[in-house]
Order: sequence, then structure tokens, then C-alpha cells
Amino acid sequence: MRQRDKPMFVPLDQVTATSLRTSKDGLFCAGKPTPAGARMLIITDQDGRFAVLLDEGPQRFHFYPIEQSWGRITGTTFQNARIEVDHSSSFDPERGEALGDLVIVGSMAAIVAVNGSSSWADPMRFFLAERDTTRGGEAVGFHRWRYVVGSEAAPTVVWERTPEPARAARAPNG
Repeated sequence: MRQRDKPMFVPLDQVTATSLRTSKDGLFCAGKPTPAGARMLIITDQDGRFAVLLDEGPQRFHFYPIEQSWGRITGTTFQNARIEVDHSSSFDPERGEALGDLVIVGSMAAIVAVNGSSSWADPMRFFLAERDTTRGGEAVGFHRWRYVVGSEAAPTVVWERTPEPARAARAPNG
């Protein structure tokens, strides 16, 4: 059974009905799956609003600018969602990063993703918040990470990244 086919019960106070165009940053699940899937991570940075596609398929871990026409896609945004990492999957990103890895630089998180609207398809770090370019720091990566809601004692897993057995693709450090 694929991850999106498994039942996932989330407390009602943890979800908000919205359209993709007007949703807050965070994990968005389309009510009706799009050709690229249902789960997307919405991120706003200095260059605009983007959707990182998370579901299985050829566009997994590709990011796209959110266009005006995307407003017709409705679904839910998860409130108070947070990212958890599996510390046993940590690695040194200087030795290579794979598509979908989560990399922490200083205190800033990034997903290794591909710009889906560019012909240049090399993986790069796509930061989950507006990046403070004046601050760098040490970097650590995680192959396994997940989005959860609910209490820390009993979290509900909304989405989980499990790496595919493949060799790491080198991404630029930046």
C-alpha cells in the first residue's frame, strides 16, 4: 500500500480548508489529486511562492512557482505541522546529496530539489524559509525525515520521506 493510500486521521483543529494559491506556507494536500500528486510543500521566499511536489512520480521533489491558475486546486493545509528528522540517517552533505534529502545549514532547513520550470535539472538546495545570506554555518543532512502534526508524545505522520536505494546526486552547496 502506498503512503497516500493509507488512512491518516488528523484532529480537525489541525487542518484548514484552503486553495493552493491562498494557503499558508507548509504542507498542503489537494482534495483531489493533481496529475503530479496531492501532497505539496508550500514555501514563500524572496522570489515568490513555490510548491515542492512530494508524492511518488517523475516530478517528485521538483519545485514550481505557484501560478494564478493553481488557485482552482483546493484542499487542506496542516496547522502546527513540524519536521522531524531521523538522526540515524544523518550524513555529511559535502560528500554528496540525493534528491529529497533534508539539509540543515546553520539553523536553516533546505530540501534537495530540482527546479521543474527550468531546463537545467541539476538538484539544488531549496530553502524552506527566506534565506539569510549573511549567515552560513556548518551543514548536516538527513536521508529520512517527516512532517507531523499533533503532540510530541503522539505525533500523526502526515508525510514521510524514505530514501530510495540509489547513489547520491551531488548538489551545489548553496
